[in-house]
Amino acid sequence: SAAQSFAPATGTPSATDTRPRAEAPATAVPSGIGTGSRAEAPETVIGISDLSRLLPQLHADALAGPPGLQERLRQMATADTAGGLELNPEAKERAEFAGQLLDFLSSDYRFSEQTAPLLEAVQVPLVQAILTDPGFFQHKDHPALQLVDQLEHLGFFITDEKDSAKQTHIRTSVEQLQARLQRSEGDDRILNEVSQALSELTSAQSRDYQLNVERLVATCTGQDRLQLSRTRVRKELDRRYGGRRIPAVAIQLLDVGWRALLELACLRDGENAPEYRQYLSLFDNMGRQLGGDPCESQASPIKGGELLAAFEEGLSSTAFDPLRRTQVLERLKSGLLNLEGKTGTTAQELVSFPATTEVPETAHLSAKKDIPEGAWQRVMEKANSVETGDRVDFVDENGGRRPLRVVWISDADSKLTLVDQKGLKAKQLSQAELARCLHFRQATTVPAEQSILSERAVEEMFKRMEDRLAHHTAHDSLTGLYNRRQFQSALEQALSKNRDSASQVLCWMNLDNFAVFNDTCGYEVGDKLLVTVAGMLEQHFGERGVLGHLGGDKFGVLLEDCSVQRGANLAETFRFAVERVPFYWNGRSMPVSVSVALVDLAEASDSLAQLMQAADAALTAAKQARGNQVYRYSASDRSIREQRESMQWLLQVNQALDHGRLKLRCQKIAPIDPGKGFLPHYEVLLGVTNESGESLHIGNFISAAEKYYRMVQVDRWVVSTAISWIAEQKPHLAGLGGFAINLSGHTLDDEGFIAFVDELFQKTRVPSGYISFEVTETVAIANLERAGRIIHALKDLGCTFALDDFGSGLSSYSYLKVLPVDCLKIDGAFVKDMHTDRNNYAVVKSINEIAHFMGKRTIAEFVENAEILRCLEEIGVDYAQGYGIEKPRLLEELTQGS
Repeated sequence: SAAQSFAPATGTPSATDTRPRAEAPATAVPSGIGTGSRAEAPETVIGISDLSRLLPQLHADALAGPPGLQERLRQMATADTAGGLELNPEAKERAEFAGQLLDFLSSDYRFSEQTAPLLEAVQVPLVQAILTDPGFFQHKDHPALQLVDQLEHLGFFITDEKDSAKQTHIRTSVEQLQARLQRSEGDDRILNEVSQALSELTSAQSRDYQLNVERLVATCTGQDRLQLSRTRVRKELDRRYGGRRIPAVAIQLLDVGWRALLELACLRDGENAPEYRQYLSLFDNMGRQLGGDPCESQASPIKGGELLAAFEEGLSSTAFDPLRRTQVLERLKSGLLNLEGKTGTTAQELVSFPATTEVPETAHLSAKKDIPEGAWQRVMEKANSVETGDRVDFVDENGGRRPLRVVWISDADSKLTLVDQKGLKAKQLSQAELARCLHFRQATTVPAEQSILSERAVEEMFKRMEDRLAHHTAHDSLTGLYNRRQFQSALEQALSKNRDSASQVLCWMNLDNFAVFNDTCGYEVGDKLLVTVAGMLEQHFGERGVLGHLGGDKFGVLLEDCSVQRGANLAETFRFAVERVPFYWNGRSMPVSVSVALVDLAEASDSLAQLMQAADAALTAAKQARGNQVYRYSASDRSIREQRESMQWLLQVNQALDHGRLKLRCQKIAPIDPGKGFLPHYEVLLGVTNESGESLHIGNFISAAEKYYRMVQVDRWVVSTAISWIAEQKPHLAGLGGFAINLSGHTLDDEGFIAFVDELFQKTRVPSGYISFEVTETVAIANLERAGRIIHALKDLGCTFALDDFGSGLSSYSYLKVLPVDCLKIDGAFVKDMHTDRNNYAVVKSINEIAHFMGKRTIAEFVENAEILRCLEEIGVDYAQGYGIEKPRLLEELTQGS
């Protein structure tokens, strides 16, 4: 649509679709899909305030025995009636939110036996806050959420010790705070006081924990540096003397303390330190003078007496066995002084330097024992990915869990040091040993949390809603296969792939004479046949392709990496299997058969529209040949839209802009529940005529305007004309509620658009609160930064904003947090048959939950009849728009006769 709507007078967004519609005939609604019918009328219909007052009693009942409070809330959110009570849609929605939050919190590992009672005590004020505050999940500073975060923090320091004074103090404090909470009756002041007391309690534990960990890390750091120093000295000696002959006394000198001297010098100042290099040079000089093989050192010879004095001084700080030190020095003295002619001692004995070799780590080999190579690689990769701060839960033989935290990973040997809740060293093991524990499920790893518990809870709840919406949006409720939208998306992705890499085949299927089954046996029997065929598709194609139920009796299978001949064989096997399906009704056998169109994607087309035209053409040919056969598409069957048609539409766009053939229409958006105080408002729609005054297809007009980059001019014409007309109707504005205008993706790139709108408001004096804008979900998420910028700018002018066709795109919590829209408009594709389609009903309900969770209003388009309106009222949608509310009319007709 070119223009759509919102409710500025109440700050409530709104939107609608401009596609042509026809009045939909009344359709029978299957039981349980939004009919509002129940076996027995409920005694009372209650809302949020009533449910809030019932909470203490519900909690008391839950404490008396199962089910717990969260299970009771979940039952109330899903059941038609509960104990003679029926919740209205808003109360059901909030009850479900509350139940999900309690489920998530109670599953957190940190709520131990000691803190669980305090969590239970906070349940009532927590649920009370969810029920009474629509923006609860967006208020990070809410005392109930802060209390939950403090509880998580406290759980980190609780141990199983029974006789510890510190743990006794924690337990006593928890009992006292629990009693205060139970008497608080949701008083925010008491919640804040309890949260502050918990903060003080955990701060003391945190300080002790931090000090213990810092001491341990300091010790590990020193040990690591010493180990690295030893390794460097060993490698340097091996490099210099490995495989060479040196004096035997040199080996004794290293063992008695010279090696330790080298290690300390390297530890203090590193490998390039002058002192370290000097000690190595002294050792080189001694070895060379006593007849050893020359090494790389080119240092000038040092007199024997000076060498001996240097060795005596060095060993004084590292040789702690006086007898061995004296013996080694005497041997050095005999050799070195003999060189100066001062004694008659014989030459020194020479030996090969014992170079060390890398020995496979026995711990690694032992840990790997009995584990297949592939599995070992996987668990080693997981063990290697563990970082400091991560949690490792060790499981004992009885299933008990001991959560430890990684505080150090050695650079020298990659060993992990882990601490307990006190910050004391609890375990040290190699990565290979951890990998073995992971393989045999004696341990599990949990990455360090990057957010606090309340934030993780909100993210998890929204993820559940997103997953549910994504499943409903992508799958057909009857068969469980992909729906038409999702299957077409798979086809588009397949078309975008390189055709030269692999063959792709589309099987387009129709059951023959399916209408006979529905007319003769009834729709329930027809549905069972469709489910049977879907199961056979999964059996024959499930591991080879993408399966879809495309509506009615039509199915699709996309086979990737499959030749055309192989696809034909699979299709023929499936056709034969369907033909042999035993199907009986009233004791009579009824024949079942299927027609299959086979299309090679490389041959058919480069666009989805042309591909589906080709598939339909081949399927029609199969039907015309009496069905029950596989028909392969031929290039001669192509039906390609000529480029001339697009150019003709471009001409229509230009003429409409140049000759004033555009006109504005509008359609009413009505509040579903007048009791909420919402006002009706209107969506501005675009119309266009040709030179003869005949109306043109607006969808084709807009497509051409977008394709040929004329949509910015169209949008500006709509905005300018609409605001100018509104300026002339100031006496009637109070009764009109407000107007909404849709913006195209091209206008989001128009840097001058904001100034253009601001100038219009200044010129016409139209209150900006009467105007809202909207873009489709697909356009908005195509460039979140650009869309967010223009939305912020228009809201700064005082306008409101809506997101149209919500549910057709990603429907993600992440981008809803970026886009500050006031309203979500539910895609009419889900609304128009929600009274007869259980899956679409669930999609609409999920979208409404997401919107209300975010504190936004909802509008349902394509509301064609009273049955759909009744479903929307049951779900709790805020606004409705469609032929069942009011048909579009010219904008000027709104005030005629006033």
